[in-house]
Amino acid sequence: MVGAARGARLPIRSASVRTGVKDVGTRTARANTLIQAFLALVRERRGDNLEAWISEAIHSVIEELARFARGVQDDLTAIMEAGSPKMTKTGGIMTRMV
Repeated sequence: MVGAARGARLPIRSASVRTGVKDVGTRTARANTLIQAFLALVRERRGDNLEAWISEAIHSVIEELARFARGVQDDLTAIMEAGSPKMTKTGGIMTRMV
């Protein structure tokens, strides 16, 4: 069958493909939202919200993001230390450590 008349019912197979495409679109939109949120956290150095983002990404249905979030979680201490400037006193001079 080359084409169907407008308004004709699609076969079950076509309906399942359409549902699959919709699911891909939903997953892509969700992935984009999580990625943009992560980038904003990094850009704005808002480490206080990082744990909430990690939890949200791990519990998402997007395995690639969940895997990335688990890696971030494993390195959370180092990430938090790198992202927050610390001040130390060295010989009477305040030094910003990055």
